[in-house]
Amino acid sequence: LKHNDKDNVLFEEFEHYINLGTDYTFSLGNGLNITAEYFRHEGTKTSNFAALAVNYPFGLMNRLVSAVYFNWESKDWYRFISIRRDYNYWSFQLIGFWNPDEAVIFSLDSEQATFTGKGIQLMATVNF
Repeated sequence: LKHNDKDNVLFEEFEHYINLGTDYTFSLGNGLNITAEYFRHEGTKTSNFAALAVNYPFGLMNRLVSAVYFNWESKDWYRFISIRRDYNYWSFQLIGFWNPDEAVIFSLDSEQATFTGKGIQLMATVNF
């Protein structure tokens, strides 16, 4: 439960959030991890999402991650798959996605929303 300032015209006075999830790692190969979650937000708009993520490490430095989200209001599917390679200070990740052209899940009030439509992204990260 979140209480907003009464003078704030962007949000309702009260917002409600709920997030329920579970995960389990199966003893298949290096350990297949599956996570399932449900998220609900009630405020100016109501959002309901269900998610399923699968994570499989190929040794210590490589992993494959896939995630699927479903928006219960718009009936839209969000799909991601990524391959990641880790080094001491660097990580490289190749991400493929297939999402709606106007994504609600990543709405940042920006004209260019990240991960909308179909595409591929290469990301390099420095960890220090």
